[in-house]
Parts: sequence; C-alpha cells; structure tokens
Amino acid sequence: MKKTTLLLISLLTAFAVLVAACQPKTVTVTKEVEKVVTQEVVVTKEVEVPAERVEIRLSGWAANPQETALLESLLYRFSVENPDIVVKYEPITGDY
Repeated sequence: MKKTTLLLISLLTAFAVLVAACQPKTVTVTKEVEKVVTQEVVVTKEVEVPAERVEIRLSGWAANPQETALLESLLYRFSVENPDIVVKYEPITGDY
C-alpha cells in the first residue's frame, strides 16, 4: 500500500509539473501615457524709481583679478535690478 501511494503521489507530481510546463506564458504589457501641459504665463513687474538716487560706497581687498571681475559683474547686475541705488566700488590697494 505504501508503494502504491508513493507511486500515485509521484505520478500526480510529474503530471502537475508537465501540465505547468505546457501552459502558455502570459505577458502583461503596461502602457504609460505621459501628458504634458504647457501654459504661457506673462508676468509684469512695476518698478517705481524714486526721484532721489542713493549712493553706496563699497571697499575691500581683492585677492586676484578674477575675484575683482566677479565682484564687478555682480555689482553690475545689482545696478540693473536696482536703478535707484548707485554702488561705487573702491578697491583697497596695498597690504592688509
């Protein structure tokens, strides 16, 4: 009886493996859709320029010409964004 049960279990297992191997493979394809929405935004900025301009003096030591050029470019951008403020850069020459 044990041999018959063991043989039956072995045959059923082999049959299950065979049936599982013969099944067609299913492939799931997922399609993603990306939606891009663009909007055009117009921003207006009102700048009030006071009648009186403000003058500021900035002085300091410069380590090298590249540092001086960088500082002057930053001061230029500042003056473009703030037309009512005038910054005068006065580098200190000589030793510390």
